[in-house]
Amino acid sequence: MEESYAKKKDRSKSRKSVEKSFSDIRIAFNQNLSRIYNPSTFEKAVRECHRLIRENNNDRQMVRVVIGALTDKDVTKNATNMTAMGFHASMFGFLAKEFGKDLVDSLDKPGTRAKTYTRIYDYLSSVMFVKQGEVVDNGCSMSMIELLNNTFPEYLSEANAESLHKVFLYPLLDILKPKGGNSQMQEQSACYCLRRIIEHLMKEHSEKGLLTIPLCDKLTEIAIVSDFVCNLSVLEAKTLPQELRTATGKSHGTF
Repeated sequence: MEESYAKKKDRSKSRKSVEKSFSDIRIAFNQNLSRIYNPSTFEKAVRECHRLIRENNNDRQMVRVVIGALTDKDVTKNATNMTAMGFHASMFGFLAKEFGKDLVDSLDKPGTRAKTYTRIYDYLSSVMFVKQGEVVDNGCSMSMIELLNNTFPEYLSEANAESLHKVFLYPLLDILKPKGGNSQMQEQSACYCLRRIIEHLMKEHSEKGLLTIPLCDKLTEIAIVSDFVCNLSVLEAKTLPQELRTATGKSHGTF
């Protein structure tokens, strides 16, 4: 009985030690995230945030620490440093590279990758998309691509193309719908991220049949798509499969 009590006591001490450790890590990460917005401490703060994530990538508690800090709206409330915001937005992608399919936020019960991505996307689309600046949009798109590659790699197959569209592309398309109640900045950011993701799919996964006719149908339903399609220079539209060029070009005379 004494031995059993001793073991319980040791486990309790160990648990408290871990809790204290992550409490310290949370404080350190929050401090360095704030320092990213100071030009004089920017570079060191980014390195420190990355180091903390990398050194604790074997414990999902770190996912909660980082997502909790990154999605705290007070951090960017009065921020004007667009470069810092871009690195802030891109840090979700760094987290995805370190945790891969284990990127699950313990805040949800039960936690899932899908719920975690939804939390991240909701933050990016509601907070970062209203910050005017290509560097911010680029940070958002980088994170989305890294999350796709590392946390949802199974979506990069023809069999799961619909899941890819539903999770990563359709929410962006929804922002572009006419009279959707979104600001012009949100629409511009959504358009930027959509182009970057499609560019990535065409460049790295063109042989996998991920860009389907139903996806093009979704594009043609949106009034703003004419501008979107006409600005596909970064995507090398001529590399689209013939059936997609035909489907998309019907309505807009593009390609």
